Amino acid sequence: MISLLQILIAIAPIYILIFLGFLYSRYKVIAEEDLVSLLFNIIMPAQIFISLIQNPMEIKALINFLAVIIPSSFVVILITAITLYYVCQNNLKNLILNCMASIHINVAFIALPIFQILFSDIEEIIYIIFYQMFITICIIYLLERFVHADITKNNFLNTIKTPIIFSAILGLLLNCLGITVPGVILSSVNIIAKSASFLSLFLLGASFTHYVRLHHIFILSKTSIFILLLKNIIYPIMCLFIGNTIFNLTSKELLRMVLIAAMPIGNNYYIYSKRYNIKNESNKMLLLSTLISMISITIIITLFSL
Repeated sequence: MISLLQILIAIAPIYILIFLGFLYSRYKVIAEEDLVSLLFNIIMPAQIFISLIQNPMEIKALINFLAVIIPSSFVVILITAITLYYVCQNNLKNLILNCMASIHINVAFIALPIFQILFSDIEEIIYIIFYQMFITICIIYLLERFVHADITKNNFLNTIKTPIIFSAILGLLLNCLGITVPGVILSSVNIIAKSASFLSLFLLGASFTHYVRLHHIFILSKTSIFILLLKNIIYPIMCLFIGNTIFNLTSKELLRMVLIAAMPIGNNYYIYSKRYNIKNESNKMLLLSTLISMISITIIITLFSL
């Protein structure tokens, strides 16, 4: 059985990179806008493209996975949208991004190492990458539609041209058609993609220099508290309920599904907030969501081992 120490070791790189970003920005001014632009337009599209073309998918297994994760996500998004709009008075931009945060997970730094420790394969990680690409396309489309008000007639085509969406569609097409990418191109894109996790976490750490006192990180708005509650507690419970009562998944399949839902919020939440100039507490939420996940993942594994 995986222990809390193993989880801590698996996620230690996250805190190290965040701390490096924080430490560096205390003494040097970081051009955050330029780095976010680099991430959004070059590095993240490369990461998405590589993830999709290097991970072949079994259609039947993918359908089974989506059959559980989609209804669970729908319920969580519906609760998020209604509550944040009527109770927390979120504007449309924040509402769109917060709905994404309630179901988006940190794949590279949390889900992947934990699944490698627990299981002999990472099949579900491939499927969640595919699912999150679909979510990303929808979110970017909505943000482009409502943030860039000047885009009207050709809004859909302009959104498709967004590097993240274009790379996702291209990678998916090449994957489905079984087209092999030349080794030189693949190696070049792969080098770019490897810097995505480092740079996004480094920028996240740099953002904490805006807080005068460390304890301010734990002071959250009711919107942030609600999203953390949904993402780290309600979402895993929904997956457990649907997977167990409707689809009668085996104990191992159920464990994998619930673990995926219990993973912390993904780094994209912070990057998209910066890219579209959306004011929120995304940096604090990423950090706290990861801390909460350490506890919830340990509890889930312990309960399934009984």
